[in-house]
Amino acid sequence: DPIKFISDFTYNIYAGSVSQGVLPAGQTATFKYSNSTYYLQAGELNLTSDAPWRLAPETPSSIFTLTNYTRQLSSKGKRNFNAYRGTFEYAYSVKSDLPYIINELPLEEYVAGIAETGNGSPMEYIKALLVAARSYAFTNIEPADKKNKSLFDVYATTVDQLYLGYNSEADMPRIKEGADSTYGEMVTYGGTP
Repeated sequence: DPIKFISDFTYNIYAGSVSQGVLPAGQTATFKYSNSTYYLQAGELNLTSDAPWRLAPETPSSIFTLTNYTRQLSSKGKRNFNAYRGTFEYAYSVKSDLPYIINELPLEEYVAGIAETGNGSPMEYIKALLVAARSYAFTNIEPADKKNKSLFDVYATTVDQLYLGYNSEADMPRIKEGADSTYGEMVTYGGTP
């Protein structure tokens, strides 16, 4: 199904690495993939490409929402976890025969959106969990020139780690506090994470 993207921030549009223009703040963009072609419609823009779409924010830490995407967890109530920080990518996976939504963001912002525990957990537990989460994510980051297993580094589910993005960060400020207080800390063995 098409994906609808909106942000209060301005995003630069790329087809692969080629600039295609700017998506103004507040403008909805619709993405679709069909018959080896990527489509993007936003206001007057009607673009097609044979390369994946990439929307990069002009301002770091910008937040975008996928308005027709529902990601709820029974343990988290009726909250829809459909808002994320950073760069949005829309790429087709030959292996899965599906288009993927990929959220690219700095490691520390990723850690702040981890939802492996609740806001009410003891702070030392939260900090220990986030050090482990950061270590795990860091060891799974592959340089773009060596990336061969998939289009991205980690799944946002318990296949790797439960990452729920900006809404989780907003709902659980103690997780963000734990991420900030352990900034850059990782578990190492022989100097290697």
